[in-house]
Formats: sequence, C-alpha cells, structure tokens
Amino acid sequence: MRQLRFYEKNPTVKQAVTLLFKFPPDVRSILARGFCAIAESDFDAHIVIKDFKRLGKEKVLALYKSAQKRREYDSDPYLTKAMNYLMILNPDEQFFISVKLLDLIHVVRDFMVVCKQHAVKLHLAMVEKITHMYVHCGRKEAEEFLTNSQNLFERMFVKKEALPKGDHLAPHTPTNAEKDAFWRSIATEGSGMRLKMSADFI
Repeated sequence: MRQLRFYEKNPTVKQAVTLLFKFPPDVRSILARGFCAIAESDFDAHIVIKDFKRLGKEKVLALYKSAQKRREYDSDPYLTKAMNYLMILNPDEQFFISVKLLDLIHVVRDFMVVCKQHAVKLHLAMVEKITHMYVHCGRKEAEEFLTNSQNLFERMFVKKEALPKGDHLAPHTPTNAEKDAFWRSIATEGSGMRLKMSADFI
C-alpha cells in the first residue's frame, strides 16, 4: 500500500487538488496563480517558505524541485509554486485554503458551462478576470461579474422586432468573431459592477 501524498491526508484538500488537476493546463495554471495569491495574502506563504530555505540545501531541493520532473505539476512553475505553498502550510491552513480553492473552481467552472451553453470559445482572459476578481474582491463580486457578463451576452445577441402587438425578442445567431470580440471587451472591463449595456440593447 503506497504512502499517502501530503495533500491526500485531508479529504477536502485532496478534493481541491484533484479537481485542480482535472482542468486543462492553461486554465489550471491561471487557477494556480490565484491560489498562490490567496496563500500569500491570507497565510503569508511567501514569508513562511523563505524560512524553509534556512533548513538546509537538501530540504530546499526536496521542497522546491524534482530533478527528474516526474510529478504532474513540475512542468508548470505556477502549479509547482502552489503545491509548495500548500505543502508548507499547517493542516488547518491547508483545509481553509482548499475550501477557497474549491470556491474559485466552482465560479470558473460556471463560466466554462456558460461558454459551452452558448457554443463560445473559452477565453483565458475571462478566466483570468474571474480569478482576479475572486482573489481581490471576493466570491460575490466574481459571481456578479459572471452573471452580468452572461446576461449582457444574451442581450447583445438579441434583436428587437416591432410587431403589431408590441416588441418581441427574436434570437440572433452571432458569428464566432462576434462572440470573440464580446468576451475580449468584457475581459478588459475594470469591474464586473461597471458592465455597461449599449442603449441599443436595453
């Protein structure tokens, strides 16, 4: 029977890491950066890990890198950093940061579902935006940004037709170029709470 990995000792930590590894590499890397930001702001992981450098060369090499690059996360510097941060935190801190990671994963997965529902190409800039908002503003702000973005998307690609009994909405099928342009523009907005609708679509 193999020995449990450090993140497998707590079911919540194991679940968070397992789900993180299931994302495509580019999305996983963005989530890992968000994880690192949380670890540094909430748990001072960047300070704690410096203390590990004083433990000696052998310990540092074991913590920071695998010369054989055998671990799943060794090829991604952000994921490697995230796993190192997780490793040095105490069990309680590992649990609480894993809860936050699961929360972030939930919000990002919701965006991926939105993309699938509308046959929209996944925009990494939007994943970065949602992750950044979660880390720096909180879950509520990130979810509101996602909801507002989805609502705006649905309104942007609807056209009004004046019919005898009043205005009715008829679906407009956007081109891939239109979809791409929309998500690029939303990803550059300063805040989810500042999303603006053109008067033409209100």
